[in-house]
Amino acid sequence: ANPGYSDSMEEPRAPLLETPYVGEAGYSEEYEEMPGGGEHLDLGTEYTEQEQPLKQLYIPFDLTEASELFPPATQPADMEPLSQALLQRSEQLTPSPEDQAAVNALLAKVTSTLEALSVRQEKLDGMAIEEIRSVGAHKKGTLLAGSTMAEMAIILKDWPTCEAVEQLAKILKERLSAKETQTECSVNVVQSNVTVSDGVTEVVVMTACFPQSVQQNQSDDTPQPENRVLVADIDKALTAIRHTRWFDENVTHTGVKILARLLKDLSQRTPQLGCLTDWHCELLAYFCVLSHSTAQPLSVAVAFKRFLQLMSTGFFLPDSVCIDDPCEVSSG
Repeated sequence: ANPGYSDSMEEPRAPLLETPYVGEAGYSEEYEEMPGGGEHLDLGTEYTEQEQPLKQLYIPFDLTEASELFPPATQPADMEPLSQALLQRSEQLTPSPEDQAAVNALLAKVTSTLEALSVRQEKLDGMAIEEIRSVGAHKKGTLLAGSTMAEMAIILKDWPTCEAVEQLAKILKERLSAKETQTECSVNVVQSNVTVSDGVTEVVVMTACFPQSVQQNQSDDTPQPENRVLVADIDKALTAIRHTRWFDENVTHTGVKILARLLKDLSQRTPQLGCLTDWHCELLAYFCVLSHSTAQPLSVAVAFKRFLQLMSTGFFLPDSVCIDDPCEVSSG
């Protein structure tokens, strides 16, 4: 039956609205009863700035999830050539064993020095090292060829100061250049990070503290020193720790790491995708390979095709549902 008319076909009535619009402040518009039994919104309602109806979100069409409802009209194309091409490109993007060995060697020396500081309870501007974490693409196994940089993060007991960062750089310079290690390297402080380089490889040490320390100091009425590390730099280090922990715990399939490298390379070579960060590419790779209704992971070729299909359906539009960041509580 036409929903615009009653069963008797004597009086027209407006279509029923299944759900009311709910504004951001939790406000629901009033409904009026029409003579024909239908309902409609009170068009005389004026919205305030806080009571505007919620914006409708766009849900992208995922052909992988709807493949049974939309079977191909022709014989599916052979994925073997694409698979071979992607695997060949992945081999080109994977760092050489020599580069990986060089990065691991310098990273091991820096890690050993920091662990010795922590065990001996040596303090940096009065603050001891609580935790030492390896983070970044090198730790995740998604480093691209040509990049010889590894990242680390140390967590101090209290809000780190610029003096603590300078002291850390001085200690690393002295102990890495000692006779026991015999490592010729340069140590510099760049934006609250300590950078150790031997001319070929580079290790970046980020400095942070526990989030509770920042909140406690910000709420305290006592004057705080002006030479503290910026909150943005602390958040960057803590975010890197969360991302690396999540990746280690959830990504065990090699296809995710291969696709992550391919997407990183694609974002670097395509200006329109330049806004994608390494974390975006890693999350997209995880989603395309593992987030679907079937139990088995998708192959690299099928997952790469799925990524292109999602892009074509508006996956990155401003109002798209897209995917949530699993490391952010308020993500959406």
